[in-house]
Amino acid sequence: MKYYILIALLSFAFSACSLKPEAEAAPTIINLSPNLSSIKFKTNKSIKIALPQSTFYLRSTKIAFIKNQEFGTYANHRFQNSPNDLIFTLLSNNLEKAQLFKAVTNANFIKTDLLLESRIYAFEQIFEDDLSYVKIELGLNLIDLKAQSLIANKYFAYKIPLKQNDENALANAFEEALSLFLKDVLIWCKQSLEK
Repeated sequence: MKYYILIALLSFAFSACSLKPEAEAAPTIINLSPNLSSIKFKTNKSIKIALPQSTFYLRSTKIAFIKNQEFGTYANHRFQNSPNDLIFTLLSNNLEKAQLFKAVTNANFIKTDLLLESRIYAFEQIFEDDLSYVKIELGLNLIDLKAQSLIANKYFAYKIPLKQNDENALANAFEEALSLFLKDVLIWCKQSLEK
């Protein structure tokens, strides 16, 4: 009897070892590359782009969502760059490409005429009832460093509905919102400096 029990236990142990674990899906890395804008305006001022201020989750590559008023992040989908790094890079590249300023820098040791500060309030996907959309909210301050005064500030908010509920539609919605933001930033800078 002991012999049969031992064989049964060994058979069970070896058969359990031969079971294959299910393969995990590789995480999807979303690289956002919105369209950079241009504008016909040039100033003789230089500008420094400050690192954006944001909450901790916006310094991570995790994609955040809000569903039923609960915050979460996707397990298998990530941004290539954190929203914090992305906004910083896009602002720098967009302002440099537009040639709106004499120079665009982020170096602290260089004296510039202006400073652009940014705060990121939201960079996430929202689920409401049967709707799903991307929400991006940012605030910008344009500061005259020589006069030590605020030239202008503006709050930017974008909601872009998703056409489908997959990672490609999510990436497209984020890119559309960011493209609108970059265009609006140039217009806002131009209007602020013309005052």
